[in-house]
Amino acid sequence: LSKEKMVGEYQLSTLEPHFYIKLKESIKEFDRNEFDQVESILLELFRMRRGKIVKLADSIKLNSDIYKQLTVEENIFYKTIYDNSKEFENQVRGSRNE
Repeated sequence: LSKEKMVGEYQLSTLEPHFYIKLKESIKEFDRNEFDQVESILLELFRMRRGKIVKLADSIKLNSDIYKQLTVEENIFYKTIYDNSKEFENQVRGSRNE
């Protein structure tokens, strides 16, 4: 979370591809107090990264630099946002024949 905050509003820190999967497995071992502490940090990280991904995906196509910074789940989310954004743009703009 601190790395994510340090890189700024329009940059992503690099997470390993299976970060969320490993985190979910680790959390299973926590007691209730540990879980509550980690859950709030995780939610803040998730919301921060989600916002950054939406901004990036709305403006640029996924490239290798961004791909390396995202988890498996985030890559799917990025592609979905990008595709939906382009589809919406095409609907609004239409073609010259319309």
